[in-house]
Amino acid sequence: MKLEVAEEKLNELDLEVFLLDTVEFNADFPPFTILEQDPKAGSLVKDGRKVYVKLNAGEFTEITIPEFKDKTFRQISATIKSLTLKEGKITYKPHIAKDIVLQIFQDGRRLRAGDKVKKNSTLDFVLGDGKEVFNEETFSSEEPADTLPPTEEVQPAEFKEGDGGL
Repeated sequence: MKLEVAEEKLNELDLEVFLLDTVEFNADFPPFTILEQDPKAGSLVKDGRKVYVKLNAGEFTEITIPEFKDKTFRQISATIKSLTLKEGKITYKPHIAKDIVLQIFQDGRRLRAGDKVKKNSTLDFVLGDGKEVFNEETFSSEEPADTLPPTEEVQPAEFKEGDGGL
């Protein structure tokens, strides 16, 4: 029952509605309907008393996608379930590590760590197949070696050429 309807009916009975809280969204009931009340329905209540109610939230709350870089699907799967998210389609992509989470999608949108999704959302995963062989030429890191500042080889003072060393 909607709060407005409950207020009308209780006012006719000379009772007052007092909204206690909004509980976490339950998809089995319409948004903003009364899920709990005290005293219970059918109880005898004196005139002028309050009936305390709790409403269903309007929608699921948002969850932040956790960091998944360099984590296996098994690790992320446990985290995802604890956050009340669902596992969707799993696809594999050539990669050196088997079952490493490479990407996460929701409804075709690529997600990154820190993005927000609604509770109860279904997430699709792209995992490494473990069949890729390491190849130094095709290996790419986050920062290629040619973009790093050059390192200068420095010898300790006691080993410099020309002064005889030890």
